[in-house]
Formats: sequence, C-alpha cells, structure tokens
Amino acid sequence: MKTGLTHTYTAISAAVAILASLPLLTSCGGEKETTPPSDASAANNSPLPTTLALGAAPEDAISIVALKQQHTPGDNVTFSARVMGRTEVFVPGRAIMIVGDPDILTPCNEKPDDLCETPWDVCCDPPEDRRLGTLTVQVVDETGSVLPSDLRGFQGITELSHLTITGTLATGGGDAPWTVNATGIHVEPADSSL
Repeated sequence: MKTGLTHTYTAISAAVAILASLPLLTSCGGEKETTPPSDASAANNSPLPTTLALGAAPEDAISIVALKQQHTPGDNVTFSARVMGRTEVFVPGRAIMIVGDPDILTPCNEKPDDLCETPWDVCCDPPEDRRLGTLTVQVVDETGSVLPSDLRGFQGITELSHLTITGTLATGGGDAPWTVNATGIHVEPADSSL
C-alpha cells in the first residue's frame, strides 16, 4: 500500500513541479510571453488508454468548487470543467492539463471588448477565484506515474473545451494542490461550447 501511495505522491510532485515552472498571469493586458499552441502537440507520444474516452457525459457531474467542498483524497469524482486557468494549460509530452470551473471563471474572449490573445488564461478573474476554481487533471498508469502523452488533441481537446471528467481525487485540501487522476473524459462537441 505504501508503494502505491509513494508512486502517487511522486507523480503528483512531478506534475506540480512542471506546472509551477509555467508562467502564471496575474492581470489582463500588458505584454505576455506565450508560446502559441502547436498542432504537433495533438500527436500523442504514446497512446492514452482507449477506456479514457467516454462516449456520453456521465450524469450527476458537479462543479469544481463543489468537488473541493464535498470530497477528500481517495474519493471517486465526476465533475464538469473547461480547459482554462493558465496561459499554458497543457504540459507537452505529459498527460496533464489545467481545468477550470465555468461557473466562476470566464474566458477573456467572453468579456466585452477584451482582445486577450490567450483567453483561456482567465487573467481578468480575481486570483482567489482562479485558485478556488481550478485543478490539475492527469492520467496515470498502474504505478501512479503520469503517462508520457499529450492530452491536447485527445478526442479533440483543446483550450476552452468543455469536459465531463471521472476519476479519483488524488490530492487536495489544506496546502495540497488539487489533483484528479482521470479515468474517463467526455468532450462536448465544439458547437455546444459557443
């Protein structure tokens, strides 16, 4: 049991280190150093499990805020989210992404007169809302290691995609980052996210 827990914490620590090295924006406007999303990242380095793709959205999905209020690590969870929350929401070559709660976070392109080039960074929302309304989703193998594969492009996932995700809450609460090990992802058709 300790070995599995050690692998989980190692995988989570690696994911947090990778994400911490990515730029976190604190305000709208101003100059941003960004790397435009690459179509090459859609080609996975190794295949993700076929069982990860859900043909229909699971019922009884809750929000990210509700997940954080109602669940503790080890719980199975089903929640709705949108790919947003940072400038870089995907980690190239790793099955990791940042998702946000569309009930409290608003992409910049959905705000009047906002011409932000990276609307998924939700830079105009208050920092406390971004902390409360985001979490990390990752896909791990049986040892708890994050898979060396891109989530961007999987089943058409891109920035601002609407998703329903099932999985296990790996970490969260107190000072711990909120991380879900995904076992299923349903991607809403692009036209439903308009």
